[in-house]
This record gives sequence, C-alpha cells and structure tokens, in this order.
Amino acid sequence: MAQKTSIDIGTFVPAPVTPFDIAQVPTTNAKAHVHANASTLNAIPNHSAVTSGYALTKDTGGGLTWAATGGGIPDSSITTSKLADSAVTGRKIAYSTISLKKLTASAIAAIPSGAPADSSITSAKLADSSVTNRKIASSTIAGNKLQNATLSLKKLTASAIAAIPITPPADSSITSAKLANSAVTTVKLANGAITAVKITASTITGSKVAYSTLSLKKLTASAIAALPTGVPADSSITTAKLANSAVTTMKLAGGAVTAAKIATSTVTSSKIANGAVTTAKLLDSNVTTAKLAGGAVTGVKIASSTITAAKIANSTLTNNKIANSTLSLKKLSASAISAIPGGVTTGKAIAMAIVFG
Repeated sequence: MAQKTSIDIGTFVPAPVTPFDIAQVPTTNAKAHVHANASTLNAIPNHSAVTSGYALTKDTGGGLTWAATGGGIPDSSITTSKLADSAVTGRKIAYSTISLKKLTASAIAAIPSGAPADSSITSAKLADSSVTNRKIASSTIAGNKLQNATLSLKKLTASAIAAIPITPPADSSITSAKLANSAVTTVKLANGAITAVKITASTITGSKVAYSTLSLKKLTASAIAALPTGVPADSSITTAKLANSAVTTMKLAGGAVTAAKIATSTVTSSKIANGAVTTAKLLDSNVTTAKLAGGAVTGVKIASSTITAAKIANSTLTNNKIANSTLSLKKLSASAISAIPGGVTTGKAIAMAIVFG
C-alpha cells in the first residue's frame, strides 16, 4: 500500500516523493504555511501561486495537483492565536468598532489632546446643526452672513425697530403684492373710490344693499318682470309671512282688536284714558278700601242713613260735630246729666224738655 502524506497549517510532514499518495489537504492557505524541505515543496505543482480554498490532491496520472474545495475560510475560524503580530493593519479595522477600553494605556496617552490649533476646524469638520447659539460670540454674525428676508420684526429689539428709518412710500410704489390680505379696511378707502369696474360680478348680495335705496330704474328688465304683481289673495298672508312689528296701528281696522285678542294682564293703567272707566265697567264690591285715595270719599258720596253707630269710632264725634238742639236728655248718660252745672232743676228740666223734647 502506498504511503500517504498530510499537510497541515504551518507544517509539512515529508514522505517519499514517489509515489506521493495524497487524498486531500485541509482548506487553508497552503501557500502561506507549507514549509518543508525544498525537495518536497518543489515537488508540489504551482506551489507559489496557490491561495486559500484549494486542497492538494493526486491526479489521475499519480501526480500532485491543487483542486478547488468550493469553500473558503469558515466564519469565526481565525482566532487570536492564528494572527501573526502586526498582521491586522488599520485598513482592516472597520470605523467606530474599537472602544477606549480596547486600547492600551500608552495608546490612549498617544491620542492628541488639548484645544485644536487656530483655524484647524474647517466647515467639513462641523456636523450639521452643531453650532448652537451658545457657541456664537456676541457681535459675530455680520449682515452679509444673513440670507435676505430671513428676519421678522419679532426677532428685532425695540431699539432696533425704533432705528428703522421711516419715510413715506413714493407715489404708486405700493403694489398689490405689497398689501397683505384684508389690509385695506373701510377707513382706508376714499369716498367714491370703489367704482363699478372694481366690483366683481355677483359680489354684492341683498344684505349689502340698504333698504329703500334702489329704484326701479336700477333693475334690469328681467328683474322687473320677476317682481310679483297684483294684490295677494284673500287669507294668503299668514302669520309666518308677517315680519315682527310689521302690523302697525294704521294697519288695524276700527274695532279689530277685540277682548279675545288682548292677552291677560296686557292692558296697564297707562293704556286707559282718563275717565274711561265708568261705573258700569266696575264689578260690584270691587272698589276696596285700598283702591280709595285719601280724602276721596266726600259727604256727597255717602248715601243717606249709610253711616251707622258701628261705623263711628269711639270719641270721634266732638261737640262741634253735633248740630244745635239735636240731643234730648235721654241721649245723655247719667254722668253727663250730673255734670250739668247747678244740677237739673225743675225749671231747667222743663226748659230742656221744651228744647230737646
């Protein structure tokens, strides 16, 4: 049986060159790691041009040849021990992949520190929006750094606004483009400034026209023809057709307002003419004491024999209220008789009887 020779990473185990029975070589970079004696290495065809992904095998004639294995270096197969010192250069390291803790103290110490040199930070070094308000020194931004039409009045201080020169605009210098929407108010319009050509068709609605301002000659023939003609039909004007307060006193026929048309408590004292309420209009027993004004009941208003004793308050009738020669002795109380000066003698009694009866 023929002898076999194996090739591994970093080593080459020699055997007799003839016959050289090799079935397969691992899929590594044989060119980089095969290092045996020169006679054995030179026996491998094209040994100086072989790259990874090939295996050294015996061809059909019994010789050696490199054959593609169809693979490459497997992922994660190159460990730290496989790397030679200084084999990984800067170009092999992806950006933003190494943190500070991966660096040695000496490497960290070698990082440039301190403020950058004057004029060393160019525009390309600045990220967009990285220059904030705090980074800009006072009075740094000159007028030529501002784009036109970028500052509004609210960005200006009161003193800056006050310093703006104000001069009247030249005649005809304010064009339509200068006017903001709704900037022209009524007080800005001169009387008679709005002519017919300034008014867009169908702009003026009925609510803009004052009442009783249009004569028939302002209407077109078609508008006049569209006016309703003739008097309205009987009973065609309903409540809904009447505007509020449309029915005036002149529109009411005589006697049209009946009792049924007057709401309860509608007729106030001011609506009643003086002397309009006659006796016949008063219900019996409706004139109460509260309705009588002070001193309103005079003697002629009191019917004969109407005032009875119960109507007269005690001690109300004084001496001057009693007509002479109207009281008889029997109208006097005993105490009143005894109070007569000198008493009642026979002569006085006879005289009083003759007078008073």
